[in-house]
Amino acid sequence: MQTVAVERLNTALALPALLLLLAGGCVSWTPMVPPQVSLVDMRFESLTLFETTAVFTLRLANENPFPVTVDGGVYAMTLNGVRVGKGLSGDAVEVPRLATATIEVPVHVSHLALVFEARDAFERGTVDYMVSARLHTRGQERRSRYVESESRGTFSLPPAQTQRLDSYLPAVSTGPFAP
Repeated sequence: MQTVAVERLNTALALPALLLLLAGGCVSWTPMVPPQVSLVDMRFESLTLFETTAVFTLRLANENPFPVTVDGGVYAMTLNGVRVGKGLSGDAVEVPRLATATIEVPVHVSHLALVFEARDAFERGTVDYMVSARLHTRGQERRSRYVESESRGTFSLPPAQTQRLDSYLPAVSTGPFAP
């Protein structure tokens, strides 16, 4: 009878000890804050009849006290409210703890998506943008998962970029006899 009582006492003490051990382990584990994505630069690499290749330089910001590896991502680009294309990157980038890293993402932009907004944007000299990203990440737990990030803003077009693209844009007519 005494053996059963001792076993029950050991079980009763072991369970709270195990719970305390697990709780202590959870306290030291910090959940990962998703990396923030922002637009740094945009340049056009090739202009063809049906599509343009734009290269977007994106900054990945890591607010975590540990490094985060971005194993790749899908980046949707919106300019002046028009979704102009998606870029894919399979490159792995390690973003150091409490730091940033940049990546370049080529996006094949359909002229049909861009042509109606481009003339106004180039005349204004500013472009509103939104970057939506689905990132495949690994943090301190080394488990792969995907997170989403979105950023918005406005940037000014440099005059050289505006002049270079202006020659490729169709003329806007204001009537049937306009040139």
